[in-house]
Amino acid sequence: MMSKQNVEIAAFIGLDWADQKHAVTLQESGSDQRQRFTLDHTPEALQNWIQSLRDRFGGKPVAIAVEQKRGALIYALMHVEFLHLYPVNPVTVAKMREAFYPSGAKDDPRDADLLLDILISHRRHLRVWTPDDALTRSIQLLTEDRRRIVDERTALTNQLTAALKMYFPQSLDWFGDLHTARACAFLQRWPSLDQLKQASPSSIRKFYKAQGYRGDEKLEQLVGNIKKAQPLTRDSAVLLSCSMKVETLVQQIPLLTEAIERYDQKIAVLFNQHDDSTLFGSFPGAGAALAPRRFTAFGSNRDRFQCAS
Repeated sequence: MMSKQNVEIAAFIGLDWADQKHAVTLQESGSDQRQRFTLDHTPEALQNWIQSLRDRFGGKPVAIAVEQKRGALIYALMHVEFLHLYPVNPVTVAKMREAFYPSGAKDDPRDADLLLDILISHRRHLRVWTPDDALTRSIQLLTEDRRRIVDERTALTNQLTAALKMYFPQSLDWFGDLHTARACAFLQRWPSLDQLKQASPSSIRKFYKAQGYRGDEKLEQLVGNIKKAQPLTRDSAVLLSCSMKVETLVQQIPLLTEAIERYDQKIAVLFNQHDDSTLFGSFPGAGAALAPRRFTAFGSNRDRFQCAS
């Protein structure tokens, strides 16, 4: 069976994907004439164009050079049987743009031409993009989204830390990590030292025990520290702005923590279904989060890598 790399191509296309319109340069095999046009950023326009290519070339292979390996464009084209996708490193296109167009300006029609030039002249050095199976891609997308949510929670937690240091620094020692349910519940109930000192010792004890706090001696020491605590500042403007910011942040962080837990559960279920889970789970340091991330970095298509390096 002839590989995709060696099939006879009916037409070559450089496709530069943008937010609103997509620049296309097309050249039929055996011709030196080029057609340039744009596609609207709508599913209907893209599907109509795919059908026009199928009709025009009778379903024969059409090679398309693009600057990405994922995203809306790839997801729309990846399962079209006669389209052969050739991802081109954006750095390569940028260097060619710099070499042939000294102004260095990013121009979509020009980049579509450059992609077509690379495809026609250097196709033997490019590799046809073959998607991973649906299970692998599901795990890959979920782990990437989980990482973004963790980063977002970290950013909010950093903002929360900075705000508390401005007016209520003692709280950072009183409930553990700021992204935990206990910390957020504490600050939702008592967003300032003044409000906390108005609470009775019994209500503070009740709160901590309800949150699973263990150790009566440490709890009594904590209640004593709260009673002796002094405000860092009494500036009303600082107290107002910082406490409102804290109240806002502690409502968002628990939602992200819950989302991360849901992602962890779904990723674990899918990862355990994959044949490679035992292999990647056996690596040193491979935990519930790292093992799936390592796996998706390699993917299930081993032919993608020509050598171990």
